[in-house]
Amino acid sequence: MEEIFWDMLHKFVVVYIDDILIYSCILSKHHRHVIQVLQHLREYNLFLKLEKWEFLGYLLTPEGVYMGQGKVLAVQNWPKPNNIKELQRFLRFANFYQLFITDYSQLSAPLPPLPKTQVYVLDT
Repeated sequence: MEEIFWDMLHKFVVVYIDDILIYSCILSKHHRHVIQVLQHLREYNLFLKLEKWEFLGYLLTPEGVYMGQGKVLAVQNWPKPNNIKELQRFLRFANFYQLFITDYSQLSAPLPPLPKTQVYVLDT
């Protein structure tokens, strides 16, 4: 993969084994970058699997970016936190996906406040 994308590597493409990450600062540039990557793949007779268009639990489709159903279910079915550590774990997980949760700040408001002395304690 690195040989195929040598001219794009670390400019707007990162590859790892058979995974390709395309990144851009501007959406219009991103469209061009995606087209360039797809053209390179076509030149080498390589194809993408639509079901693998996922990154960090995000599903990438022609309609937009969505939270993967597995992550939605994980948030919905998370057991009620019984202590501060469990609440911190849930919030770290859910905060990552808050862009995809409508009214996240209102939904998370009823959660018990964390004591100031423990907010910065990392769970290791």
